[in-house]
This record gives sequence, structure tokens and C-alpha cells, in this order.
Amino acid sequence: MTAAAGAAAAAVGSSTTHEEQDAPYGSPVLTPAQQKLAAKLKRAEVTAPDYTIRRRKLLLLSVAQLYALLGPAGPQDALIAVCLLASWNPVCTRLEHYQLQAAHYELQRQAAAAKHAQEGGGPAQNGDNICDGSGSVELGADASCIKMYKVDGSESCELQLRYGFRSIPMFLMFFQGRLVSAGNSIRSRDEFLQAAAAGLAAGRRRDFLPEGFKFGAGEDNAMLDSITKDMSLLR
Repeated sequence: MTAAAGAAAAAVGSSTTHEEQDAPYGSPVLTPAQQKLAAKLKRAEVTAPDYTIRRRKLLLLSVAQLYALLGPAGPQDALIAVCLLASWNPVCTRLEHYQLQAAHYELQRQAAAAKHAQEGGGPAQNGDNICDGSGSVELGADASCIKMYKVDGSESCELQLRYGFRSIPMFLMFFQGRLVSAGNSIRSRDEFLQAAAAGLAAGRRRDFLPEGFKFGAGEDNAMLDSITKDMSLLR
């Protein structure tokens, strides 16, 4: 190799080494055309998805705690909605997880929205049973007057004996300690909200079920009969 060729090779090697040192580690050196194109491209902005779980777990009460809640020290202008469920029952499990917890979330959401509207001077609706575009029952400020609780139907047969029902799930709704509604035909979030709104309105009218109310033979099997026909809750 001539001296001139050796000098040229050394110059090329030095230039390449300098460019490789300036380039980010692991990235090839871009040509001027590639650098110009890269400057025009915008990297997509990646933000963490904002997922909202539209369910809220129900507070579990013992029968003794329920009776204390229904006593004189309990809330006066509020509907106590008691959901008697059992974890071993697949209908109860699916109904609780997919419908009742969604209803509980919806009550809390609407109560918070009504409070925000009142604090900001906005209008708040009360007890109009208005449905929004999604079909959900809108309760307005009344949503804060509906309290949902869960009672384990396997814990005690006291409630079953007192009200004469033989199947679960069962829904008992109380106002000022007195029963305003009882049944087990609720199968969806909106059906629960509608029943709770009706129960709250009945309680405020003092329209209670008779003292000593008990189900008659076969009167509490509406839900089990309807499930047998289409089994929609077990899919």
C-alpha cells in the first residue's frame, strides 16, 4: 500500500469512528435525507388508558347490624335496600357482580353529581325517574337517599322465617324501619334502581306493607320461574 493510500484509509477510518461515537448507542447513523424526514415525523403520544370500574361492592351486614340500622337510630329519610344473597348460589353471584354492584356504583355516581350541581348552583332533579340516553334511571339528589346493603342468606334463617320467603336472591326495602317493598323479580341494574326509587317514594308517602307481612305460598318464586325459562343470568 502506498503512503497516499494509507493516509486516505486512515482518514476514512477516523471519520467513521467519530460519527459512530456521536451517534446514539445502538442506532445507525442517519443520512441527511433520513434526518430531514425524521424531523417531520411526530412520535405518537402514548398515555395510560383511563379505565373506570363501574361497579362498587356492597357492604355486608349481619342480621344484628341490619336490625340496628332499622332501629330509631337509623337514617330517617332514606331507603334501606337489603339484598339477601348467597355466595354458593350462581344466580346470586352473577346478579351481584354484574347488576347490583353496577347499581351501587350508579347510585354513588348520581349522588356525587347531584351534590356537585347543588354546590355549583346547578339544578338537581329529585325522584323524577328520568332515563338518560343509555337507559339508566336518573334519580338526581334522591340517589343519596338510597342505601344498598348485602346480607348473607346462609347466615341465619331469621329473616326467612319472619317474612316467609323460601328462595334467594331476595330484596327487602325499608323506610324508617318499616317494610315498603319485598320481592325477588329484580334482574338488572335499572330494575333495581326503579324498584328503589319506587320504594323511596312509597316510604315518603307512608305507604308501607302491612305489619307482620309474609309471603304466601308460591309468591316469591317469580325470579326462579323466569330464570328457568331463559337462563339469561347463567350464561
